[in-house]
Amino acid sequence: MIGLSLIRPSRAKIMMVLSDIRFWILFCFVVRLVGITNPPLEVSHNWRQTLGTMVTRNFLEVNSNILYPRIDVGGDHAGITGMEFPLFNYISYLMSVLFGYRHWYGRLVNLVVSSFGVLYFFRLIRDQLKCRQLAFYSAMVLLFSLWFSCSRKIMPDTFAMSFVIAALYHGCRYLGLETCSSGRRFVDVALFGVFAAIGMLTKLPSGYLLPVLAMPFLRRGVSAAHRTVFASVALLSISTTLAWYFCWVPHLTETYGVSHFFMGVGFGEGFHELAGNWPLALKRFYETAIKYIGFVVSLVGLGWVVLKRDRLIMGLLLLSFPFFIGVVAMSGYNFAHHTYYVIPYVPVMALLAGVGLRAMKRPYLIVFLLAAICIEGVSDQQPDFRVKEHNRELLALEADLDACCGRESLIVVNGAGSPTAIYFAHRRGWSLPNEGVVEYSRSRDLRQRGLKCIVVLNNVFGAVPVDLGLPISIQRNAYTIYVLE
Repeated sequence: MIGLSLIRPSRAKIMMVLSDIRFWILFCFVVRLVGITNPPLEVSHNWRQTLGTMVTRNFLEVNSNILYPRIDVGGDHAGITGMEFPLFNYISYLMSVLFGYRHWYGRLVNLVVSSFGVLYFFRLIRDQLKCRQLAFYSAMVLLFSLWFSCSRKIMPDTFAMSFVIAALYHGCRYLGLETCSSGRRFVDVALFGVFAAIGMLTKLPSGYLLPVLAMPFLRRGVSAAHRTVFASVALLSISTTLAWYFCWVPHLTETYGVSHFFMGVGFGEGFHELAGNWPLALKRFYETAIKYIGFVVSLVGLGWVVLKRDRLIMGLLLLSFPFFIGVVAMSGYNFAHHTYYVIPYVPVMALLAGVGLRAMKRPYLIVFLLAAICIEGVSDQQPDFRVKEHNRELLALEADLDACCGRESLIVVNGAGSPTAIYFAHRRGWSLPNEGVVEYSRSRDLRQRGLKCIVVLNNVFGAVPVDLGLPISIQRNAYTIYVLE
């Protein structure tokens, strides 16, 4: 019994571990490794993931120039197109050069970077708001929010936000440490510039949080020299981002004739689209981001901030929210109909929820609410960790097409614009609605241009099968292949 008591961890040690955000980050990291090698065939966001894996695979198989990303749904075009700066895809490409191509590298890269993003989020709140308790609550809410599943998807959203959060951390350190060594200040401002540029280049809306640095930038005690250096680095990061999105992206789209990535709409058009979809747009905040309990607690936090006149958090909200409204307006219809568009604002909502939890004062109530927020947050994200067997049949599509036509042959899929089937076909082609597939199947011009096969999806990801009246070459539950003579 004495021996057992010596090795049995004390209650204090257990509480110390459970109150350490690093334990929860590691715990969630391990949990999300389950099924990480799954193909990007989960129901939610499979199209967005396969679009990214196309870019990675084409870097490996066609051209590795990072300035010329290409996709396979451009028909008989080369597929080069304007998109977000493809650093996220390029990291997976570099891993493929070393270890051979695997689609799931993108999942792992995102998971690693997003995990560090939560740690940076914790440290940012702890150091700037001087409250470790608030930092822990807020980081826990973020960890178990929509961030939980999206941070293991082959999508750059949490990846980009993690770099922006890291940029905020280093920017605040540079502007707040007047007495530290010049070497440390140089590292902080350099990391701020690099991380800010990576975040904005990878996903432009993620940059909406950076204006909050105006608060430490304008505070008393910051020297003119430090402000000049910081402003120069920030301007360089912003200029690089603007050059990519407003010069290079339009150039690629116009030169190579492929436009597939959504780059936003005008404010007027966006507000008009949101007005017609406002119930669903609001749902992204109260249901999608941190779920119902978390949203209610975040409202409590907002009320507490206003009541107590917390200038730092009120300043953060006033400097960030208008910019995010601009992001929402430019997203328009897509913000209402795609859950991941709210990801950039989830850290702010997590902070408010953390404030709400801290305001509760009673430990057992805080533990209960935090557990409820975490459990509810991941309760409906489980489908993202598995693939339906019916969808898994698409893994055989490439081999079936190899038996019907060459790798250079073009195909048509009734995917209504989704690139998923084209990716698993490992060919270039068109993804069209059913009426477009019927039209293309009758086109002699397209056959002369290289169209050889038509793939009709049978109730996969909502695709409705269509009978083309042509001889069937291969029939499976998930799809039917027609070979054009």
